[in-house]
Amino acid sequence: LANGFGGQLWNTGEFTNNGTIDTTTGVFVNFGTLNGSGHIKGSWYDHGKFKPGNAAGAMTIDGDYFKVEGSKEIDLGGLLDGGDDKSLTEFDWIDVTGNVELAGLLNVELIDGFELHRGNMFEFLRVGGTLTGQYDGLDEGALVGNFGGEDLFVTYTAGSGNDVALYTIPEPTTLLLALVAVPLRVRCGVR
Repeated sequence: LANGFGGQLWNTGEFTNNGTIDTTTGVFVNFGTLNGSGHIKGSWYDHGKFKPGNAAGAMTIDGDYFKVEGSKEIDLGGLLDGGDDKSLTEFDWIDVTGNVELAGLLNVELIDGFELHRGNMFEFLRVGGTLTGQYDGLDEGALVGNFGGEDLFVTYTAGSGNDVALYTIPEPTTLLLALVAVPLRVRCGVR
């Protein structure tokens, strides 16, 4: 899907992007629902519902991403991000080469029978430029939800320092106590 006329491309329905949306000479505006594992070239203003992937998947945005309102839906089905092959990812994530401005709701769902454990981390928004804003009601370190007894939190300082991740509390660190033997001084003598 390309916009070669320097105008705006609007989505007001439900759209699955598994290809490329090219708005390098205009802007893409979403008021509906966008999902898929495709590619967006250019600026994107998201007022609607955004769910990267088809189940779990990744979407690339070559440009700036402005989450104005609406919601972002993140599915967690495992720990693998797919590395160089985004089709292998087990959780939803977005790779943005430009700047990101956040607002709106963040909704998280576990899929495929996945269970959270202590020490899990999911870097779901990678920002190549500057990150501003936060999800509605979710300050740094805020509780996103409890899933099967494990609390899930959000951070806006993951990865390169301005990426967004979900995490559980790390495993307790085992501390080894070193006992230092202090010799006792015994005074012998008569007073």
